[in-house]
Amino acid sequence: MAPASLDDVLCGATAKLRAAGVENPAREARLLAELVVCRDDLRTLSAGETRHLATLVDRRTRREPFAQIAGVREFWSLDFEVTQDTLIPRPDSETLIECCLDRFEHHPPARILDLGTGSGCLVVTLLVTWTGSTGIGVDVSERACAVAARNARRHGVGDRAWVMCGDWAAALDSTFDLVVVNPPYVPSDELAGLDPEVALHEPGVAIDGGEDGYACYRRIVPRLATLLSNDGKAVVEHGPDQRDGLAVLAGDSGLCVVGEVDDYGGRHRVLVLAHRGP
Repeated sequence: MAPASLDDVLCGATAKLRAAGVENPAREARLLAELVVCRDDLRTLSAGETRHLATLVDRRTRREPFAQIAGVREFWSLDFEVTQDTLIPRPDSETLIECCLDRFEHHPPARILDLGTGSGCLVVTLLVTWTGSTGIGVDVSERACAVAARNARRHGVGDRAWVMCGDWAAALDSTFDLVVVNPPYVPSDELAGLDPEVALHEPGVAIDGGEDGYACYRRIVPRLATLLSNDGKAVVEHGPDQRDGLAVLAGDSGLCVVGEVDDYGGRHRVLVLAHRGP
């Protein structure tokens, strides 16, 4: 087979992606081509490259997320490995990182706990920033834990990050200066209405928050009082409509809200919790 014109191949790929409902199909076709061709001359594709690109386009038309096809997603200017076993890091979760850095600007936390670590993007990003800190990431999925451990090594913090497979904090008896939490919080009856990339390809265990979206919070928040050091803070991500319900749950657990942050779209996204004062 003779080399194919890149413009012709991209035109066909764009049409397929558009028909499948993929947003920005021309841009995605070009990004998929860049996964196939690692050279400056992108005017033509070899027969093998054309077949490879066609395979990637077919995967994307089935609405497999681009990050899973590429195997990596950027978060806080760091590249993280992602698989079908991990939630793909979201820009909204960078709000959580910003909140942590603001709260601990002058005194970085010595010990960090990341509950539901997934790809490890939260704890690894914080450890890259705070070189004197140590952290533990906990996830119920053994495969997700393996990904998180690889990401810790990838970014040079493997000697300060420990990844545990467990049921939230059930196996922990230590206290931490900072606990970060990004649990599943989408109500079960809303899952089917999510974008196909999420509903069909990302792990349900990392998304499904139970009947009202608070199932995981009910297990985690009461435990925070024993996990936080005296001056410790818990930085908790939540859905846009869950701020008040989460605040009530925190109050019932002996905690108080000491801060809150909106995401880049202006929606309620993060609460900062601490021990209630005397």
